[in-house]
Amino acid sequence: MEKIRAILCIQLNVTCPDCEHYFDLFNDVPGTNDEGELYQLAMPDSDWSRAHDDFHCHTHCPQCSVEFEVKGIEY
Repeated sequence: MEKIRAILCIQLNVTCPDCEHYFDLFNDVPGTNDEGELYQLAMPDSDWSRAHDDFHCHTHCPQCSVEFEVKGIEY
């Protein structure tokens, strides 16, 4: 039997509160995750459930440029 590797795809999706554009914070906002800082906040080495409650960042919509705050992660 042939063995292959799986690909894990991770997204951190939000909806803009102004224009309702749905986008991925990890990939769709240039400069937001250049050094992997959002990955580390969303997927820390410790307890994910606590980290998801404590998750917090500021971003902007890539479509309408409105700035907003993201607090918490649901999964």
